[in-house]
This record gives sequence, C-alpha cells and structure tokens, in this order.
Amino acid sequence: MMRIDPENTQVILIGASEFDFANKHFQNLPNVKTNLLDLNRLFIEMVGIDKSQICLLLDKDNTNAITSEIIGIIPNAANTLIVYYAGHGIYRSLAFFLATKKTQPQEPEYTGAIPAENLVNLVIKKAKAKNIIFIFDCCFSARTKEGVDSMGKQVFFLTAAPSTQAAKDESPENANYTAFTHELLVIFRQGIENGGEFLTFQNIASHLSKQLKDKNLPEPQLSIHGSSVELVICKNPFVNSQPDLPGFGNLAGLKTVDIFHLPKPAAKLVGRTEELAKIDSAFNDLNTHVIGIIAAGGIGKSGLVDAWLQGIKADYQGLIFGWSFYSQGTHDTQTSSTQFFEAALPFFGGKEDLLGFGNLVGLPLTDDTAKGRKLAELLRNQPSILVLDGVEPLQNSVVVDGGLFKDAGLAALLRDVERHGLGANSLVVVSSRQPLVELDNSASYQALDLRHLLSDDGVELLQSVGVEGLRSELATAVEIYGGHALALVLLGNLLVRFFKGDVNQYVKLPSLLKSRHSKGKTEVNHAERVMQFYSEHWASDTPERCFLNLLGLFDRPMGQGELKALLDKAEFAKSLADFNELDWQAMLIDLQDIGLLLEKDNGYDTHPLIRNYFGEILKNQNPSAWQQAHLVLFEYFQSVPDKEQPDTLQELEPLYRAVKHGCLAGEYQKALDDVYWDRIDRGSEGYSTSKLGAYAQDLTAVAAFFPEGWEQPVSSGLSEANQGWLLAEASFCLMSLGRLAETVKPRRTNLKLRKKLKDWKNAAITAQNLVDLLLPIGQLTEAKQASQQAIEFAERTDDLFGQMGSNSKLATVLHRQGDKAAAQEQFELTEKIQREWESDYPQLYSLPGNQYCALLLDMATDTAACEKVLERGRKFFEWRVPGDPLLDIAFDHQTVARALFALNRFEEATEEFEQAVAGIRDARQMLFIPVFLLERAKFHRHQKDLTQCQTDLDESQEIIDRCGMELFAVDAALLRGYVNLDLNKPAQTEYETAKRLIDKTGYHLRDGELEELGKRLV
Repeated sequence: MMRIDPENTQVILIGASEFDFANKHFQNLPNVKTNLLDLNRLFIEMVGIDKSQICLLLDKDNTNAITSEIIGIIPNAANTLIVYYAGHGIYRSLAFFLATKKTQPQEPEYTGAIPAENLVNLVIKKAKAKNIIFIFDCCFSARTKEGVDSMGKQVFFLTAAPSTQAAKDESPENANYTAFTHELLVIFRQGIENGGEFLTFQNIASHLSKQLKDKNLPEPQLSIHGSSVELVICKNPFVNSQPDLPGFGNLAGLKTVDIFHLPKPAAKLVGRTEELAKIDSAFNDLNTHVIGIIAAGGIGKSGLVDAWLQGIKADYQGLIFGWSFYSQGTHDTQTSSTQFFEAALPFFGGKEDLLGFGNLVGLPLTDDTAKGRKLAELLRNQPSILVLDGVEPLQNSVVVDGGLFKDAGLAALLRDVERHGLGANSLVVVSSRQPLVELDNSASYQALDLRHLLSDDGVELLQSVGVEGLRSELATAVEIYGGHALALVLLGNLLVRFFKGDVNQYVKLPSLLKSRHSKGKTEVNHAERVMQFYSEHWASDTPERCFLNLLGLFDRPMGQGELKALLDKAEFAKSLADFNELDWQAMLIDLQDIGLLLEKDNGYDTHPLIRNYFGEILKNQNPSAWQQAHLVLFEYFQSVPDKEQPDTLQELEPLYRAVKHGCLAGEYQKALDDVYWDRIDRGSEGYSTSKLGAYAQDLTAVAAFFPEGWEQPVSSGLSEANQGWLLAEASFCLMSLGRLAETVKPRRTNLKLRKKLKDWKNAAITAQNLVDLLLPIGQLTEAKQASQQAIEFAERTDDLFGQMGSNSKLATVLHRQGDKAAAQEQFELTEKIQREWESDYPQLYSLPGNQYCALLLDMATDTAACEKVLERGRKFFEWRVPGDPLLDIAFDHQTVARALFALNRFEEATEEFEQAVAGIRDARQMLFIPVFLLERAKFHRHQKDLTQCQTDLDESQEIIDRCGMELFAVDAALLRGYVNLDLNKPAQTEYETAKRLIDKTGYHLRDGELEELGKRLV
C-alpha cells in the first residue's frame, strides 16, 4: 500500500463549460464549472493539498493556452500528479480530442482542441512524480488510456465512460454536477461503508463503477499501468468522522498529527532561513523545552511555524498537536483554554487516559491547573511537539502584572514543562504578540523575536504571488509596506488581480496610501492600506464586502449555523441570501485567492487583522446594521441549547456566546437577566461557579459588559444597581481565578457605587469581599479598615447575616495581625449574632466557622481544647444538606483535618487533608488553594514525607508568586526554611524573606515561627 504525500502533490484541473460554437449538439456545460470548484475545495480539505499546488484552468481558449500554463507545473510534483478534465470529448479522424472554448466540433484538430494522446504523453514524459493519476469526465473518455507508455511510472486512469459511449452531463441527484463527478464527490464526502480506514484509488474506482452502474448510467473505466499496489488518497470519512488532515498518521489509522486548529498561512514562507534554523536548534537542544516566537500581528509567526512543521512532520516519530488561541478573539477579549485542553488531553493520552484522569497528585479534571500539569506529564511520556499559536488573549497586558498569563491552565502547563522538562525530540512552540515574561529568565526557554521581512525576502514574496517589475521597484514597494508579511501578500494578490501584476501600479492607488492609524499601530496600518482598497472597491452591499463584514461580527471562525441565521435575518446580508451553491463557491474561492478568507471544515475564518478591520468598517459606517446582526446572533445562540438551563459547560457554551452578542447588540439588560442570570447563573444559586467551577467561562461573559476595562461596566440600559452587581461578579470571578491585581479597582469602584446609592446591605458585602482580596495580598491595615467599614454599613441595616459576616472579617484580620485575644473577642461577638440569625445553627460554620476554628487551635493548650474544635468540625457535616457549595464542604474538611492533626490522629487526618485539597480544587477557588496546600505540606513534613511536602509547597509557591499573595508567601518561606534545615540545606534566604514580608504586611501571627527558625539557624 502506497500513500500520496500531499506536500509533494500537484493537481491540474481543466474544464470547458462554455463554447464559442455551441449548438444543440455541442451544448454549453455549466455543470463543469461546479465540478472544478468543488474538486478544488475537496483536494484542499479532504486530501490536504495546499491551494498553491492546485492549478485551476477553466474555459481556456485553446490547447496552447493550457499547455503554456501546465508545462512548468508538471515537474513540480515529486510524489503524485493528478490531472482532471471535464468537458466535451470528440472523436474525429481516428483521434480523440478534448474540447476547449474555441473548439469547433467538426474540426477540432484545427480549432484549439487538446489531442488527448499528446496531453497524456506530455504529462508522463515531463513528470518527476512516481504516481500519475488521470481522471477524464467526458464522452468516449476511455480512449484516453489507449496505447499509453507509462515510462516505468505508476499511471492510473479513471474515465467517465467507455470508448464508444457518451457520458452523462447532468447528475440525476444534483443538476449542478455531471453524473460521474457528482458520484466521485459523494464518495469523498461520505466515504465507503466497509471500505476500510482509507480511500484508495482502487476502492474509489470500484465503488464508483458500482454506484453508476446501479443507476443505469455509463460505467466508469479503470486502468492501471505499473504495479498493482493500492494507492491511498486520504482517510475514509465513513470510518473517520472527526476532522483530520490527510497524510498525518500511520497506515493503522493512528492519528499522530493534529494541526487542524492552526491557521493556514496566506502564502508560502519566503526567507526566514535563520529563524527556521533557530527553531531547529531549539528542537535539537535537550536543554531547551520551550521556544517563544514573539512579533506583532501579521508579521508571519503562524507562517514560520507552519513551514517548520511541514519540514519536520514527514520523518517525525512522535505526536504533533497545534492550537490557535488568537482565532478566539483579540487581545482585549476574555477567553480561556477550556476547549484546547478538551482536545489536547485525549490526543496525547488517549480516551482511556482522559476518562481515568483525576488523580495526578489529587488533581481533578475540572481544575485548570490540573489540566496543565497533566498535559505536561503526557508530553514527557513520548516525543511530542505542541504548538500554542497566538496566546496573547490569555495573557494580561504588560501594564497588568507585567504581562503574566491570566489563564491558569496554560500557566501551569508552561511552569511544569520549565520545571520538569521534556524528553528528547520534544518541544513546545508558543507564539504571541507580547513576551512570555514567566519564562524570560528560564534556562530551558528561548525567545525568537520575529522582525519584518528583509528587502530581498519581501521581493521574493511579491514575486511568489505573481508580481512583476524591476528588482529595485519591487524593493521600493517592500519598503513602503514596511516588510509586513500580511500586507505584502494582500498587496501582491491585489496587483495581480487588478493590474496584471505590475508593481508600479500601487502608486496609482491613492486609497492604498491612506491610513486610519488604528490605535497608532503601524504594523496594522500596512495591511489596512490594502484592505481599505477592497472596502472602497466593493460597494457596501456587494457579496464579497458583505461576507467579510459577516466575519467581522465574530472573534473566532463563523460556523454554518451562525451563517444560516445571519443570511435568514440580518438586514445587511440580503445580497447573499439568494446565492446558489455555484455563486457561493465562486465567491469563496475568489476571496481565498486574494488572501482575505481561510475556509475551514467547521466554518469560515480569516486573519484576525482582516476580521477586525471589516468588523470595524461595518460598525462605524452602519452601526444600526452592526447591532441588528448581533441581535440575530444573540437570539440564535439562545436557541441552540436543548434545555432552558443547561447542565454542563459544553451545553452552556452557546449561552456564553449569546451574552457577548447581546451586549454588542445593545441588549444589556436582556443579556444580563434572561441569559446570564436566569440560564447560566440560575439566579442566586450561582450554578455555573458553585456547581461547575466555571469562573473563567463566567468571566468571558461578564467581560462583555466592560468594554472599557474592569473599572466600570456600561451604563447604557443598566441601572446603577445592576452595574454594582456586575462589578461584584467580575471581582468575584477575577479573584477566584487568582487575578488579584485586576480585582482591586472594580472592588473599590463597586464600594463607592454602593455608598452613593446608600445600598448599605450590598455595601457591607462589597467591603467584606474587599477584605478577602486585601488579606492574601498582604495589605492587613487596609483590610482592617475595610472590615470596620463593612461592620458600619451592616449595622445600618437589619441584616443579621451581613452583620455576622462583617464582624467575622474583622476577627480574621485581627488573628492574622497576631492579636489573638482581640480576635477571640470579635469571633465570640460574631457567633452571638449567628445565634440570633439562625437559632438552629448556634455556631459559626462555612468560612467564618473555619477561620474561628483556626484561631481556637492556635490558642489551644490541651487535648480537650482540640477535641472541642474537632466536635465543631463534625457538627458542620451534620448540618450539611444536598447541594451545599463545594467551597463550604472543602472548608469543613480542612477544619476537621487541622483538629485531627493537632490530636495526633494522623491516619484520619491524612484522609481529611486529601478530601480538603480535592474539594478546594473542585470549587476552583484560586484564592484559597495555597492555604490548603500549605496546611497539607506542613502535615507531610511532620510525617517526614518531605517529597510530598515539597510537591505541595512548590505548587502553592507557583500560585502565590503568580497572584502576588504576599501573606501566604510568609507561610511558604517559613515552611521552606524548615524543610531546608531538615535536608541540611541553607535557610538564611527563606528566613530573610519571611522577616521582610512580615514587617511589610504586619502578619505578626507568624512572629513566633520566625523567631524559632532564627534560633535554629544560629
């Protein structure tokens, strides 16, 4: 069995659909055009052949026009050459001809018809390919294979009809195609039942013959010259239902490469030899595990990575997986790594591994950090290449945390790879518009700053797309367009299309010299100059402009469902609504050819700069149409889930998207009330976060209400009370994800708003939440002030729950400051309020109960005191009811674990600590995870299990550093100091770190531990 190599295959599609001398016996064949357009698409999508390797020749005047175009193409195919013809076949003067546009049927040999024998012999003689496939869809087409000399090559013929029979120019099932090609397309799209893992030339021909014969249509003819070995064309869709790029994977059907989600470059890479060599060097260096390719948009990051992958994948003995995050949105769009991990984990570990995943050091599948660490482990199990394209939507801006990752999953993945490395022949390739600051000082990381194209490379790029002119003229164009790769591709395609490739014509295009100076980014402006030409060339209602405006409505590829909804209801899309299939295919191929469209199996996409440009054009020039289209999408995505209140994250995904489009449509109140509050959050239940831990997903939805940043939500159509609620929700999600630096401003803004509204109940809650934020970042003085404010606001109401919560916050702050007596007095007051509020539950529980028990254990001087704390903890579980929040249950396990530890009941404590950590991970509350890990690490140290102690300590340190949790950094430094001494290692640095942070934060609860560590150092 042989398999064609898509990278080394050329396709020539020849069609004759219109004839100057058409008559009733020699009719025009409009179906031939559809044949060619769909075959062109099929070879790209199903067989994996790049569009630049397909030559489409429709309605050429004569044989010379065809020969002149293909004679230079034929030798380019190193593996396989495919030649297809559809049109009229003419048998005259003992010779067989293929008609062209100028052909007269009575005298084909004198009027430009193609002598079939000459075409076949030319192809076989000139071809370097070891496999040559001829497919002829015309009358009497079997005559093309008569008397062939294969010259030692493997030559395949598949013809639509026997040598004495006419072909059918129309399919009975679909009048847009000829009968033969229609059935061929059906086989490629639907596959062959019981046809095995792959479609081979032989089983395609056999099945095609049977299908047509059963329909009483002319029977296709198969002929093979050379060995009878089967030639694999692509995967069999009947067996392989998931999208895959053919040519990837072995003959057993094992999928070893999946780069389906990576963007396809607009043109082949030119130059960049030095950069490719650097990636090779990183790949071959056992000490380098991550390479970052850093550049502005459109410079060619994706093209560089694609070229490197194409060069390595054929001989690579490992797994290759790629994912593009930038296709999900712009830098200012909130997104997450959820879908990436859903695809990557089973790819690298198999379905069995994914189903069994759940105990990597106690990490559940739902935790983003767990997913990152699990994927890193899987990468180490085998040679692996992982490509993370366009990660900037998952990074903070450089002015927030210096540009650290805000996505916990990717941050954990890269940290784990940095810390534990990868095996041989493995590499993680990351591309972004901004530096990977977490890795900048790592010895296992290399940064590759990608610059604009050099003059010679830019000239070569223009020439590669067909631009002509003196080298100096081409170099001038490159200079004017800044060597910007995307801009040069778009410019080159434009010049070829409108000005016969003459480079000098760009100076006659005044619109190209204008610039909107979008956000001052010149790298964007270079590409925008060319896009501006198209936006002015096409009227606002032309199909091409309309379709690109549709793409501009999204922050990711546009799917078929969304497209249909827009065509049915969007006012500005009316010019597309009546398009037939032929019109669609012609327009899509046209947009692909000029570089403005990337078509995918799962929808339609384009470069983010192009999407953003045409989206902004529609928004600015026709804002009512922009809003009305988003309203269509708002309604569409609400209708997608089968349930009114979906249960899983996958089922909720359309509703998250509905919220965003609703906000863009200006329907803020409906998006908030009808979708986010009722269907996602389920009102006060907080379903998505408390039951699914969907903080990242909720944040993507809430972000739609904050177009100008987290400090202030939109005011249009929303009351100040709604705005306050949104500020609280955004703060809650940000804080739960550990993005503490971003959380301070919306918390303070919300507090001011609540005070302005004299909404004392919610002002107290907001102040309490501010305490929860200020505590871990070590601002204890400010936390004390906020807790006192919370008490003041709560006492202005009759809300006993708010008064209880506010007083518990002050008690906790006093405990952290080391004033245990004052903290105990405050907790006793708090518990008194609790008894007034809920007489059936006379003791503090959940977080206040957990914190009170922590104080009681710190003050305990005998076993009896510890037993009382354990009794409190057990009571918490008696009071639990089904559906209680995961977070509260985790606190209860932690309380019991602490008490059992204090009582030296170590076996029971072990189980409780495990459940506590697992529970806090399930709750996905980043804010509390370090505390739980540090508590368990102390327990492991006491049990002399220093390996597990350091594992928990290391993970907590990662979160502490990333989130700026200076309070917990004290605990980590003290514990690490003790562990170092246990291992006979220096601990002075840890002592000094803890001392400095205690002085800075006022965390005097740890003064005794610091003093003890100092004594041991002496």
